[in-house]
Amino acid sequence: MPIALCLGLSSVCAILYSGTSLTIVATNMYSGISKFLLLAIPFFVLSGNIMAKAGISNFTAFMATECAKKFGEGIRVNAIAPGFFITEQNRALLTNPDGTYTQRGQDVIRQTPFGRMGKAEELCGTIHYLMSDAASFVTGTVAVVDGGFNVFAM
Repeated sequence: MPIALCLGLSSVCAILYSGTSLTIVATNMYSGISKFLLLAIPFFVLSGNIMAKAGISNFTAFMATECAKKFGEGIRVNAIAPGFFITEQNRALLTNPDGTYTQRGQDVIRQTPFGRMGKAEELCGTIHYLMSDAASFVTGTVAVVDGGFNVFAM
């Protein structure tokens, strides 16, 4: 059974120990930052958030390397980077009380090739893959789950 540990406000870490191997999957919501958001948010407000997200990515790579060198293939460390998902934390920012998208929500949708926000359950498949034996040779990677936002947004 995975054990969830809180690493920060927008980060969660799932750990699976099967008796012979340990898999660690952290979340890193860096894919939600794009050029259009950078124009709308003062740099001094955003810089800490950007550094924290880069820190999770760099820490994932560092831990994957360290664990592989010291403990072998029994420990894998990966992360997922969710795009825009409606949560209680951002609901008022992205949606109006009637359920329609705010201007910011519309900007996100316009720059997401899938044309919608993600659903929380859509993260499960990636997490299951990274924690399964199918990913036994995968470590140090950040899997982006964002409907194409990261590669399309301008």
